[in-house]
Amino acid sequence: MWMYTLLPKILNMSLTASIVIVLVLLARLPLKKAPKIFSYALWAVVLFRLVCPVSFSSEFSLLGIFNAPPAINGTVAYIPADIVHTEYPQVNLSLPAVSEAINNTLPQGEEQLVADPLEVLVSMATPLWLLGIAAMLIYSMISLIRLRRKLIGAVCLRDNIYLADHVSTPFVTGVFRPKIFLPSTISEQEQSYIILHEQTHIRRLDHIIKMVAFLALAVHWFNPLVWAAFVCAVKDMEMSCDEHVLKQIGFDIKGAYSTSLLSLATGRRLISGSPLAFGEDTIKGRIKNIMNFKNPAVWVTVVLVLLVSALSIGFAVDQANVKILTAQAALEAFSAENKDGRVTFVIPRDYDKPQNWNIIVAGRAEYEDGFSRSVHLFEDVNEAKTWGAGKEYTIETNDSYTELHITVSLPDENGKMLVRDFDFNFTQDVSDTWPAEKWMLITEADVTGDSINERLYLDKSQMDTTFDITLHVLDSAGNEIWNESGNSSHAGWKSLFLCQMNGKEYLLRYTPYMGQGYGTYTYTLFALENGKEKVYKTNTLEFDLNGIGKLNTPEMIAYADEVNDLLGKSVLLMSTEGGIYSFGPASAESFFERYSWLDGNSELFDPADSLETRVEKYSSWAVKNRRLSDLLYNANFTFVSSDKFSEAEISDAMYCVMDKFDNAFKGCELTKLWYDEEISNAQIESYMTGGRGSFNGINKNNVIVLLSEFNVDSSGGDGSLNPNSTYNNWIWILIRDSGKDEWRVDDWGY
Repeated sequence: MWMYTLLPKILNMSLTASIVIVLVLLARLPLKKAPKIFSYALWAVVLFRLVCPVSFSSEFSLLGIFNAPPAINGTVAYIPADIVHTEYPQVNLSLPAVSEAINNTLPQGEEQLVADPLEVLVSMATPLWLLGIAAMLIYSMISLIRLRRKLIGAVCLRDNIYLADHVSTPFVTGVFRPKIFLPSTISEQEQSYIILHEQTHIRRLDHIIKMVAFLALAVHWFNPLVWAAFVCAVKDMEMSCDEHVLKQIGFDIKGAYSTSLLSLATGRRLISGSPLAFGEDTIKGRIKNIMNFKNPAVWVTVVLVLLVSALSIGFAVDQANVKILTAQAALEAFSAENKDGRVTFVIPRDYDKPQNWNIIVAGRAEYEDGFSRSVHLFEDVNEAKTWGAGKEYTIETNDSYTELHITVSLPDENGKMLVRDFDFNFTQDVSDTWPAEKWMLITEADVTGDSINERLYLDKSQMDTTFDITLHVLDSAGNEIWNESGNSSHAGWKSLFLCQMNGKEYLLRYTPYMGQGYGTYTYTLFALENGKEKVYKTNTLEFDLNGIGKLNTPEMIAYADEVNDLLGKSVLLMSTEGGIYSFGPASAESFFERYSWLDGNSELFDPADSLETRVEKYSSWAVKNRRLSDLLYNANFTFVSSDKFSEAEISDAMYCVMDKFDNAFKGCELTKLWYDEEISNAQIESYMTGGRGSFNGINKNNVIVLLSEFNVDSSGGDGSLNPNSTYNNWIWILIRDSGKDEWRVDDWGY
């Protein structure tokens, strides 16, 4: 909704303009004695920043002086446009300390998503901001109406110049046809100075610039720096006009010109009530500037032009557009190092979702009482999701630390959890380090749903005896509330993961069991409640790879998608799958369900085949293979060494016959199928001399003959066979174009 995104955009423009205003104010200091046209030109950049929501990016930007973030798509986002409905809202201001203070007060996680306090705040602030704009515009219009009344009876002096009795200061009004109004009491000598001054304003379009500046001020009325910029810009505008008059008429009129200004000083308000009534302000400062003004040398002017041009470009462009890091790139850019007993790590600045960082910092330290205890750092920052982009975090390890472990994880663009580990050992005796102790802290997570993190430890002490590894979950008081073991024996294979979904954390158990060609795959997504598993989602897939029937491919693909969706949001804690020990925290990608048993028959598939196609091809092959095994068994046939064909070539020929029989011999049952090389050779000679082989051009090495037995039902098959009969030694002649091509049935019969 526009109400929730408009104000953040305006605030971002105002914050960028604020940096430019400060830079212009600083730049005016060395330009104090320079002609005011140069400092006036710099205010044009501020106006551009206030009214234009996008800008260009360049390495020449000077905004980096104030640590301004780089632009994304032409816009600097100190405040995200979607901050209202972001789970972990963060601001990224030019002052890191201010950003951190604000971020610490912003609602996070479930509090933000459920209660949505920022939505209430922005929905109240937006109308208030619009009300302020309306007030500024209404006041301006009222002032203009009052001024119009004072102009009743004004007399035209010449062209667009008028004399009015009820005004005390010269001014310009109108946009497309501007008119100059002078007090009727002004002398003819003073008129020449003042008219030239006002005509300079019109020629430079100052009356339009000031109107646009006033509208920008109305939009950014809440920003005190914009008010200061408006005042200073008008001051520089007037002084630059005065300097132009002196250049036109001559420097010998400084005294007379100053006297004219002094006579016009009537205590006007600081800012004109209406932007359409362009009046004269800051008389005292203008007189002082007139008296001190000197025309600079040509070389000085050239230097000033170059300097102001460079500053204008530097103020107008944003920092060079850096490529926003993906989660994978951000994880790779994350750095941690140990130097002189101090461990530091830096959050990559160019990752635009700092709230996604999950960083567990834990270590081991020896205390004066002789005991070694675990140490957990930055828990409050990690829980609040307030890691600062580009910020460096420091850990003073001193002499008490024996080691430190940093686990960093990020969800990628598809929700898959990516993990990286850093280990620091501060002892020479590696056998005494923490990972070699009985339990090793893997991570911290809220698996009970009470908003308090539990600690998850891995016990590897039984690996060499009972071959067990055990995951222990301890509450914040150190009490064990749950544990589960896995074993390297087939019956003990299992994998446990930490799954993050919908802002909550769960445990995920996955056991894809295979035995004797039968599969039973089960996953369970659960949390812990009073030490017991509270199941949120579970599913089991059962299938048979022995070819007794076709696999249910849609069901298997749906199950794999279901499991992989959960694994993509998970981090491995421990696994004994395949008899191989795997320890977390680590990526769960290698555990994605791709039905690894398919890899044992890779010759069935093309490299580009999808998982669905692979399962379907395997299913068809398994059914055929099972049927062929039965036919060969009935025929008492075993593959023996052939002088002409490999076992695979003979099997392929048999598959071809089975397909042909199913399609062409309806109402018949194939009971035996076998290969006899002696009979095959004899039949091939007959086929090549008196049969179709004599004219079809097939080489005899690409001909094979199989034998079969089949039963015919009472209908006689297609009518050409004897009903209720059995055909023995039925011949099948198959041909192929070359050794690389597939077999096809060319003839059959006796």
